[in-house]
Amino acid sequence: MKVSELIHRLHEFPAEAEVLIPSYEEGCDPVTDCRYTFIEKRENKEWYVGVYNEVNKSDKRAVLISSKFTRAETEDMNDGE
Repeated sequence: MKVSELIHRLHEFPAEAEVLIPSYEEGCDPVTDCRYTFIEKRENKEWYVGVYNEVNKSDKRAVLISSKFTRAETEDMNDGE
């Protein structure tokens, strides 16, 4: 989906509607962040891994929409590693 397509689709909903994304295990979290980032498509990925990987530099860029709530929980899990 392109930014223009997302904007078009969002116009179908009330302007005051909450925007959510799936949470890590269950439920949904509010969108808190949007950023323009570098990505690379993953090759031979497992079914549970995302199609793209965020990288430091690449020819391909995308808008990444995320939630600080989901990210905070997954970062906490990685602190013990």
